[in-house]
Amino acid sequence: MGIAHQGLLQVKGAVEAVGSQHVADAAVKARDHNLGVSGDAARIAQLSHQVAQWAEKWVSDMWDAQTPEEFWRCLIIAKTCIDARVSAEPKADTLWAQYVPVFHRVRKAALKERIKEREKKLLGLEVPGHVFITLPA
Repeated sequence: MGIAHQGLLQVKGAVEAVGSQHVADAAVKARDHNLGVSGDAARIAQLSHQVAQWAEKWVSDMWDAQTPEEFWRCLIIAKTCIDARVSAEPKADTLWAQYVPVFHRVRKAALKERIKEREKKLLGLEVPGHVFITLPA
């Protein structure tokens, strides 16, 4: 049995263990014990996934807020971890529909910041110097 096939079986087993809605999480967990680049990338992907879950929580709490202070507190906290996985659409029954344009501006600024952060990374690690990744002419 090849290594790739064994890896698929590990992922399949992990997916069956946690349910189909956690496929990405299970796939990453199946690799996070690996040594080298794939293990590093899996651990960084797992951390990114956890941050995205926190962002979803804060945005959800923001739309469900009962007071203006709670809304703004959740928005400021969410801004620190929002990425493109967080929906730009508000909840239908929110009290804060008038602030949707503000949320869109905050989300757009946060996405620009995440893009700048990711430009400095290669598989979640610092990008090596150009001398190491430039092909000879």
